[in-house]
Amino acid sequence: MDEHHWLEKQKLRANKPDSGKSATARESSEYIIRKLELIGWYIINDSETIQAIMEEVPDCWASILNPIPEIIMEFQNAVKYHEET
Repeated sequence: MDEHHWLEKQKLRANKPDSGKSATARESSEYIIRKLELIGWYIINDSETIQAIMEEVPDCWASILNPIPEIIMEFQNAVKYHEET
C-alpha cells in the first residue's frame, strides 16, 4: 500500500461518524482531544482542524463559542472555559 493510499484511508477513518464517537451536548474537551488525535496529524491548518471538529458537535456549541477562535490552543481554552455551560 503506498503512502497516499494509506493517508486517504486514515482520513476516511478519522471522519467516519463513529470515529471515536461524536460529541454530545455535555461532552467537550474530551471530544476535542479524541478528535485531535484522529485528525491532527493530517490537517496542519488550525482553522481547518477547528472546522472539522465543529462539523460534528451539537449546534449549541456555535452559540456558546461565539466567535469561534481560529487558533487551536485558543479554541481548546475556550471550550474548556465554557465546559460547564
